[in-house]
Amino acid sequence: MVTVIKNSGYSEKLKEALIDVTKAKRPEEHYYIGFHKEVNNPEFNNELAYATMKYPDCGYRLLALFRYWNIIQYYFPYKNLVERDWKTVLETFIPKVLAVQDATEYVLVMLELIGKVKDTHANIWGRNPVLQKYRGLRFAPFDVTFIEENAVLTSFIDKKFEAETGLVIGDIIVAVNDVPVEHMIQMQLPYRPASNYPTQLRNIARDLLRTNDTAIAINVVHENKTERKIVKTIAADEFDNYIINAPADTSFKMLTKDIAYINHGTLHAKHLPQIWKAMKNTKGVIIDDRNYPSDFVLYEFGKYLMPTAIPFVKFTFGHLSHPSASATTDTSATTTDTTKADSSTTTPRP
Repeated sequence: MVTVIKNSGYSEKLKEALIDVTKAKRPEEHYYIGFHKEVNNPEFNNELAYATMKYPDCGYRLLALFRYWNIIQYYFPYKNLVERDWKTVLETFIPKVLAVQDATEYVLVMLELIGKVKDTHANIWGRNPVLQKYRGLRFAPFDVTFIEENAVLTSFIDKKFEAETGLVIGDIIVAVNDVPVEHMIQMQLPYRPASNYPTQLRNIARDLLRTNDTAIAINVVHENKTERKIVKTIAADEFDNYIINAPADTSFKMLTKDIAYINHGTLHAKHLPQIWKAMKNTKGVIIDDRNYPSDFVLYEFGKYLMPTAIPFVKFTFGHLSHPSASATTDTSATTTDTTKADSSTTTPRP
């Protein structure tokens, strides 16, 4: 940081003042910011949520904007990957935040802001009631997946709906309530935070057929012919009930006598001894990580895969004393256990 200041082109007096600020002694604890034990992710302890405000006034809306901007500016480790200079984001979003007219517009503007960091982990999580109503409280009884940018029907939540809807797996949905799917995608992209375009499409597909009406009209291509169907929708709680009770895919199977397959999305640590017994003599294993893990098996599984502990990751974490700087450590996690980061080996970098 000192080198950056020295090469900044500022006057010598200002450089000296900035360097003094950089080197100034700071407390090891902060009222608003701390770090989670061991993992060192930033934790914003004393920021009030103001959750009772259904629609914050312009002052609190600006507060939300500046809070998020500061989180990214000072504690986001991948700021260098943001497509535009993060410092210019405020110029765009201050007018937008001030201009919103209701709670829905406010939530959508914040989603658009979150989307600028291109990180699938960054979103408005939980069932935000405003967002739920905007996207629709009722669902079509089948799933859609974008395949080669076509919205393809890939499964029914229950086989009975195949007969009721007159649709079949493989049908391509081209319009919903007379709105072309291509137009729906373009309208939704700004409000679908994700790391990349395929993930945005995945998330749009989940909500493509949501509505607040008891039925929707869809145009589908079936056997090269376009048909119009009226599909009855089901309430969210009924939809969730089908999903919860759906049989889960197996976490393990043998593809051949020499190749094992493991689905990380359904794998549980308690099953590892039995799985290992079946696969330990194979020549290879495919671990399917195209999902979210159902259990934290990282270190337990590593004990089976590697005869001795080997490092496989280095950590980066922030600094209370130097916001907007990060540090790396030579101490790594191994395949058998976690290793706490040793702060004595860290070197701050801008």
